[in-house]
Amino acid sequence: MKRFWKMFLIGFLLVILFSIQANNQEQNENQDGDDQAKCKGHPTQDPDSPDGIYIPADLEDSLQELDKMLCPETIQKIEEMKREDFGAGAHFGLGMWIRNNWGLWGESRLVFYFNSICIYHPDDMSTIILDAFWCRLHSEPFNLEEHIQESKNYWGQECKPPNIGSCTIYQPGLVYRIKVNFQTQLKMMKKRLLYRTHGGPMVYVPPGDFCMGCNPKIYAYCLRGEVPYHKVYLDGFFIDQFEVTQADYDECIQAGACARNERNLEKTDPRQPVVGATWEDALKYCSWAGKKLPTEAEWEKAARGSDGRIFPWGNQRATSELAVMEGGTVGCGGSERQNCEVGSKPQGASPYGAMDMAGNVWEWVQDWYSEEYYKESPPQNPPGPSGGDGRVIRGGGRGNNAWHLATFRRIGSENVGNSDLGFRCAMDE
Repeated sequence: MKRFWKMFLIGFLLVILFSIQANNQEQNENQDGDDQAKCKGHPTQDPDSPDGIYIPADLEDSLQELDKMLCPETIQKIEEMKREDFGAGAHFGLGMWIRNNWGLWGESRLVFYFNSICIYHPDDMSTIILDAFWCRLHSEPFNLEEHIQESKNYWGQECKPPNIGSCTIYQPGLVYRIKVNFQTQLKMMKKRLLYRTHGGPMVYVPPGDFCMGCNPKIYAYCLRGEVPYHKVYLDGFFIDQFEVTQADYDECIQAGACARNERNLEKTDPRQPVVGATWEDALKYCSWAGKKLPTEAEWEKAARGSDGRIFPWGNQRATSELAVMEGGTVGCGGSERQNCEVGSKPQGASPYGAMDMAGNVWEWVQDWYSEEYYKESPPQNPPGPSGGDGRVIRGGGRGNNAWHLATFRRIGSENVGNSDLGFRCAMDE
């Protein structure tokens, strides 16, 4: 019992030492440059992460991050501790912080790294990081294989590589792309001449394969429901170039086919996206307009194309020049608590010319939300699960950071309207 309380107090002390570093940051700024270089006093920041904290890629990256993150007084305390005391005490302090902030309970890239070496429990992951860090500080050898074997023996688990998936799409040459572009223009002309639909212009997405889901090899912050990364074939389809506007929706109200929506505190102008519409409202509008809600797969392909990019414009980090997002645009956006007019960020267009697929408002799609669906979805024209936890919304809204704006980000939502939730429609070829 005495040993337990000793370990508990050691862990508590480490929590206190680590947490007060942020409070001392302002004082540290008055120290000379050398001292600042030695101690940041806080975790490395990353605006692409859900909580703004950088998540290491592997064990070595984790040790380097701890070395940068911890101040000299904290490291000195660790150097004074015995290996077994540090391991047991830090499990409840620094270890808990690592598990919670480095995504060890989810499917971050650090988790995929540990899974690849047959470590599956977050406690074992943080233990390995802490023990390796202690060994490095004391210039003692660290035996990773010993930890792996202990974990196998304790949990009795088979070693299976993580199912992160893979997707390789052949990128056609110039002649083929010119041919597809010509065919696309013909289809768009045919649509304008033969199909009478309501709403704004549509863009054509040609048939073919694309890469769906989150690729942990290039993105650190995948969610459980966004893997495995996989190849999907879709038939050709049309999708609205812009989000459905309030003016578009008003036509449906006047025709008696749509219910009045709850506007955004009377700040919704005619050219802004319609908001406050439920999933059923969106479904009714698209049906009245001679269209449909896009499936989740259709929405994602229209947003990212076939090459697996993170954002509609590519892999460049999201900024307010490319999307209506947190930090915002003068007159509208997150800082103004008001949506912008559709198409206000042309530089952020998708490969097919669809606008605002990242930011401005979240968008309803056809599918139910299921965290497990990607593990069982068909490889061709997936219709979505037969049921689930709410309906999927996509794209992120005006008040969200880059993490929410990724083309593969999928969230389940209850069937209620919201001031930053809209939709766009699609149509089969």
